[in-house]
Amino acid sequence: NTAPATDRGHRARNIASRGDEVGHVAVAVAGALTPARAGSRLSHLDELWDAGVRVFSDDGDTVADAGVLRRAMEYVVDRGGVIAQHAEDPGLARGGHLHEGRVSAKLGMLGLPAVAEEVIIARDLRLVVLTGCAYHIQHVSTAGSVELLRNAKAAGLPVTAEVAPHHLSFDHTLVEEMDGVAKMYPPLRSENDREALLEALRSGLIDAVATDHAPHSANEKDVPFEEAPRGVIGLETAAGAIHTDVGLGPVDFFDRLSVGPARIAQLADQGQWPEVGKPANLTVFHPRRPVEVGPTFESKSSNSPWVGRTLSGSVVATVYGGRVTHNALERP
Repeated sequence: NTAPATDRGHRARNIASRGDEVGHVAVAVAGALTPARAGSRLSHLDELWDAGVRVFSDDGDTVADAGVLRRAMEYVVDRGGVIAQHAEDPGLARGGHLHEGRVSAKLGMLGLPAVAEEVIIARDLRLVVLTGCAYHIQHVSTAGSVELLRNAKAAGLPVTAEVAPHHLSFDHTLVEEMDGVAKMYPPLRSENDREALLEALRSGLIDAVATDHAPHSANEKDVPFEEAPRGVIGLETAAGAIHTDVGLGPVDFFDRLSVGPARIAQLADQGQWPEVGKPANLTVFHPRRPVEVGPTFESKSSNSPWVGRTLSGSVVATVYGGRVTHNALERP
């Protein structure tokens, strides 16, 4: 989800090389399924594969053409990669700004119905049956999507899913303040949806937490709600928010935030429990070190719905390749 889209091998290599140059963390690149994420034809998937891409997605846009998606799955399954889908039917979602429900009716705004997400997932799962391709559902947001995931896994399909922290911490009542920071994609859903997501993450039905980190400037967000861009940042607050609002034990906590994501993305040197002889790529989390969020961040933007909240734990250090690359305890 970059501009330009990461739809060619040289673009994927450039991003990975920049990550190596900075050297704070490993940067793995997902490739766009279609050129410019336009959805009409396939990208040069062979180029992207040769550049090290193993996850393919038009994130930010849905691959709405089932024929295009089928061809992508048939290509990727032969190589062992993963198709990841931003699931939202563009016709059902057109013109919406928030979840379709009580709050959208109260505000008199066109909503984004839960079924827009669910019909794409249901369709795609039929293509998984047809092709056998590994399929990852991005930022699941509805109880109906959770049920589709449950049935797919019970049937033995190669399906995984993620949830974003903001869909676990907040519901659509946050939008009543009409602050552009509460506008995200998919939107905050009902409390029933939030509770279904919490239960699914706790049980392991949802495999991973993914931040869906989307920075926007204050000027972009400080406009009427209908005109504000969708998206919130979440990299710096993800671990603290999950610890505060989900309540996972330490093993499940690191499984959902590290082990599961690394397994899905096929990152062999990441998401490993500490062991002599393994790469020292670690995150150190202090479960009893509270942190008040914001108003400034390491990110260049501050469009976070957690600003002003106190989270009950925080990341205190990162280690990459045996080097300490971030140490909050040494900062003033």
